[in-house]
Amino acid sequence: MTTLLENENILIMLKKNILYHKFYNKIPNESEIKKIHEILDKFYDVCDKNKTKFFHIYDFNDISIFSIPNISINRELILGYVRNKYKIFQTNLYCSAIIMSQAFVRKCLGLLLNLYTPTKPLKFVSNETEAVEFFNQIKLEYKQNKWNFERTEEKAVNTVLDDNFECNLTSAEEEEINNIIETNR
Repeated sequence: MTTLLENENILIMLKKNILYHKFYNKIPNESEIKKIHEILDKFYDVCDKNKTKFFHIYDFNDISIFSIPNISINRELILGYVRNKYKIFQTNLYCSAIIMSQAFVRKCLGLLLNLYTPTKPLKFVSNETEAVEFFNQIKLEYKQNKWNFERTEEKAVNTVLDDNFECNLTSAEEEEINNIIETNR
């Protein structure tokens, strides 16, 4: 296990070929996101150069609902970076898992995914063990040619999977999300 970045808001580490992002308490602000991008650029450059395949885990279990506005405020910065990394994700990323147990925050992340449709498998899971099980399933599907590393934007399909999120937020919860976002704009 190699730690790439650790501070009061985030831990980014590499476990074998899994890039693990753990967010503490709040979504990073703009300057923190730019620092994260610098670290990730180095990782992605090495993967591209060495043709290394990898997985992503994003762990949002410790995120406070009060950090939700940072998702909205910085969404263009985040989405722009993801779009900029499209090629490396197509050629080197197997899939991603989002660890999230809070339905409220999960719904907010879902709103972000409405703006960017991943073309590699992405699944909401409850813990790291479920994420690794998902990765093993997807790796097997690559071997069976269900997925490949040649996908193009023209073939993009929504690949978000969420077995554990069966109930929708109430209208009061959705209203609360919208109020938090509007208040912090």
